[in-house]
Amino acid sequence: MDWSLIIFLVAMIAIFYFLIFRPQSKRRKEQQALMASLSAGDEVVSIGGIMGEIASVEDDWVFVKVADKVELRIQKGSIGATLPKGTLSGLPAQIESNKKG
Repeated sequence: MDWSLIIFLVAMIAIFYFLIFRPQSKRRKEQQALMASLSAGDEVVSIGGIMGEIASVEDDWVFVKVADKVELRIQKGSIGATLPKGTLSGLPAQIESNKKG
């Protein structure tokens, strides 16, 4: 058996591992950590772009307050990221400044 073929196959397996499998498992772990750390009062953005503040958390669901007296029930897996505190309160001023300029 030719050793160059074996070395080539091992190299291809290593490339697939480091370029595909390892980063994907790392992203999955980060997403699971994000879902476990969600709590009421966190400001979040969903994968669909909806931004709001978490009003309450259930097993697989979060209730996100998007406006006065408006809460949406969203699956935890649909939360894309948490935002720094105060991000949502600063948005109206930023929107107004973008309209003027």
